[in-house]
Amino acid sequence: MVFRFNRLYIAVNRKDFIYSGNELGTPRQHCGIPIRDNEASKKLISDVLLQLSPNSSYVAIIVYTDSFDRFYVIRDLIVKSGFQYELKPSLPETIWSFGSSERGQVQ
Repeated sequence: MVFRFNRLYIAVNRKDFIYSGNELGTPRQHCGIPIRDNEASKKLISDVLLQLSPNSSYVAIIVYTDSFDRFYVIRDLIVKSGFQYELKPSLPETIWSFGSSERGQVQ
């Protein structure tokens, strides 16, 4: 998951992200799920988490500095749902690559 512009991006895809060649650039500002501290946002996040099992999955989430003040909304639901999570704080200029790699540290 990626959290930027106070929006949650569930899947890395060309619709929601700007690419440079084959390398991921940044999320598109008006895509993703808008996150607010309200029941509608919490339901959307919970619906996504219900598709996964905390026994076989963990949540890796990249949180950009512009959205860190609302991260607690997502974090609280992740923990309440029984998931471990890996937090990856990110600066706006950071470019991430995605693919298979060794699992990182989880909280």
